[in-house]
Amino acid sequence: MSTDNQRMVVIYCEELKELIRTEVAKFSEAFTLYMSEQNADKHLDEKPLNIQQVAERYGVSKATIHNWMKQGIIVGFKQGKGRFFYLHELDQRLTRYKYIEMLENTGVIEKKKKFWE
Repeated sequence: MSTDNQRMVVIYCEELKELIRTEVAKFSEAFTLYMSEQNADKHLDEKPLNIQQVAERYGVSKATIHNWMKQGIIVGFKQGKGRFFYLHELDQRLTRYKYIEMLENTGVIEKKKKFWE
């Protein structure tokens, strides 16, 4: 039994597949455009930094850089025997980390345990 608010919709399998393809294509195009606007190829010429260069830039030791990697604060990529980092990613992640650390220190959010605690 159907009520006045219900009605039957008949859609064939091929029509449904075509509808899904169309919507996925629209989404894919919009997403690609969004990502290209976000990145705008602004970091393509950026040369990655090694651990020593990162330590010097932020005024910390190489051991601190290794600790940040273990904690997941920063993420680099391995090339040969070295580990490298892109400056824009470091700045973004460290800014977020410092903001979280400030919130923890002021008691706004609960402090997370460090891996060595």
